Amino acid sequence: MTQGRRGTVKPPPPSEGPTAAIDVTKLDPQRRKELFHLCRRKLTSEDVEDRLHAIDNLCRLQRKDTTKYLLPLLNDPEPEVRLRTAQALALFLGRSVVPYFEALLDDPALEVRRAGIGMIATLARDEETARILFRGLKDPVEEIRVEAAQALARFPREIVVAPLQEALGDDSGAVRLAALQAIKTLGRG
Repeated sequence: MTQGRRGTVKPPPPSEGPTAAIDVTKLDPQRRKELFHLCRRKLTSEDVEDRLHAIDNLCRLQRKDTTKYLLPLLNDPEPEVRLRTAQALALFLGRSVVPYFEALLDDPALEVRRAGIGMIATLARDEETARILFRGLKDPVEEIRVEAAQALARFPREIVVAPLQEALGDDSGAVRLAALQAIKTLGRG
């Protein structure tokens, strides 16, 4: 808070401040550079909204060196920041980001694990990616096991049929149903 002549003035909320999402196409090169450095500093802000806006703006700037600043945020204490970082990295790195996403399946936050499965499955449909998703079939949370079975339905039959058949023996009826539906639709997605 800042003291003004007429009392206390609150700083603008993050959506209106210098790290809010902006149209970077209208910025001259010097302003783009300044925004890049500001966003880099905001990645370590204590305010979650500042970190989220900084991630978004770094994506909009589309600089090749952005990924090295985003990778540490996959370990951020806030699930929303970890998730937004993963989405940003997927935009920058495409399928080469899949090995980094393996850590998302160990995330303590349910929504991060669920989104991680979805992102991994859309980036690549090869054996390496399938092996990462097989871990989702062993997750202690039923919802994650269901998500993993549904994601594996998009992969080639020869890669995923054995783990999906194993999932037919799961204690959860929802997981068994998802695995059965996945086997029926293998390779169509």
